[in-house]
Order: sequence, then C-alpha cells, then structure tokens
Amino acid sequence: MVNNELLKLYILELNTQCNLSMLAINDLEMLVSKYNKNVKEGYIFDDPIWYTIQNLLVCTANISKILWPQNNDERGLELRKLLKIDDKSPLASRKLRNHFEHFDERLKDWGQKADLNNFIDRYIGNVKNFKLIDIKNTFRCFDNYRWTVTFQGEEYQLIPIIISLKNLYKETELVKMVILNEWIFY
Repeated sequence: MVNNELLKLYILELNTQCNLSMLAINDLEMLVSKYNKNVKEGYIFDDPIWYTIQNLLVCTANISKILWPQNNDERGLELRKLLKIDDKSPLASRKLRNHFEHFDERLKDWGQKADLNNFIDRYIGNVKNFKLIDIKNTFRCFDNYRWTVTFQGEEYQLIPIIISLKNLYKETELVKMVILNEWIFY
C-alpha cells in the first residue's frame, strides 16, 4: 500500500500537468483555427503549432509516468483506480513523445539507411499529399483537420489523448478540492 499523503501529492502533480495540458490544448485549438483560416495548402515549420504539440506531449508523458511507473506499479494501480482511469487509456503510451524527445536517435537511425534528400519534417497538412515520398521518410507531420501526428509512417490520434486529458483534469480537480480542504481544516 502506498502512503496516502504521498498519493495526494501525486494527485496534485497530476492536476498541475493536466492544467498545463489544458493550456496547450487551448493554444493548439486557437492556433489551428487561425492556421486553417489563413492557409489553404500544407505548410512546413509553423513553430507555434509545433511548440504547443511538443508541450502537450511532454505533459501527457509526465502524466503517463506517474500513472504507469516503471518501478512502482502499485502506486500507478492505486492512482488509476482512484481517478477511474482504464489501463487501455491513450495516456498510457509515451511512444509519440519518445519520437520527439529522442529525435536525434530516430534521425541517426533513419540517416543510415535513407535517401537524405527526400524527406519531410514539421509539415502541417495531410502527409498523404506527398505521393513521391515514402511514408518512412516523414517525421513530425501534423494533420490539422484530422488532428493526427504522423512520424515515419506511424499515425497517432491526438483527439483521444485530449479527451482523456480533459476527463483526468476534471477528476483531479475534484480530488484536489478534497485534499486542500483536508489540509486547510486539519
């Protein structure tokens, strides 16, 4: 059994990460809406969108590490049960974040076996528009209409992650209020 006071601190950190992810989600919604109004064709290097996606992925990975820890599964089990999180939650996977965080390694591996003159990175739009480029030669590609990120042919849907983050945020807000009331009136 995990110390109850320690669980409370983890819940407060989950709430902080959820709050930060809500800021990223709101920013991303605003940026994509603005982008969709102003740009008809795909575009590369819209840094504010990529900055926001990366922040969202970092928050999601931080949440994942708390809820699905590598060394202390008991804590994760207790927190997931308390916060009503299914083991198959899209928050469990850190794979997309790992592609961003370990981009240098992905680039090195790709560069050893690919045509270095034929690739796409940080593209916004439908990556399938590039019929002459092998999908394995695509890096960070964001489909601004489907809200998916494609990395070397692997597609990741952001909407299920966002929905899960919003649900977790609601749960952590409720529990946070109970925790803070206990601490204030203790």
